[in-house]
Amino acid sequence: ATISVNNHGVVPYDMSGIIIVSMALIITLMIELLAAFLYLRFKKIKKKSRILRTVVIANIISLPIVWLVFIPLLNGPGILLGEVFAVVFEGYFIYYFNKKAMKLKNFMLMSLIMNLASAVIGGIVLLLVLGLFH
Repeated sequence: ATISVNNHGVVPYDMSGIIIVSMALIITLMIELLAAFLYLRFKKIKKKSRILRTVVIANIISLPIVWLVFIPLLNGPGILLGEVFAVVFEGYFIYYFNKKAMKLKNFMLMSLIMNLASAVIGGIVLLLVLGLFH
C-alpha cells in the first residue's frame, strides 16, 4: 500500500485508498464517539444511544467527502475547509434527527469538540503511521 503526501494532501493510490479511508473512518469514529459520549454525559442527556448512532451515520457520510473531495481538490486549504464542512454538516445532521434532545447550538458545539479531538488525535496517529513507512 502506498500513499503520497504532496501538495495535494494525502493522496491514496489503487486499493490502498479504500484501506486508508476505511482506517481513517474507524479511528475517527472511535475518537468522535468518545468525545460525543463525554459531551452528552456532561450535559446529562439520558438517551445517548440514538444520538451516538446518528454520530456514526454523520461520519460515514462526511469523512469520505472531506478526504476524497475537499483535501485532494483544494490542496492545503481543503483541510481547513473540510473540517469546517464536517463540523457544520455533522452538527446539523445530528440535530436534525435528535431535535428533542438538545438545541442546535449544543449539537454544533458537540460537533466542534468531536472534530477538534479527531483532528488533533487523528493527526498524531497519521504522523506516527507515516513515520513508520519512511
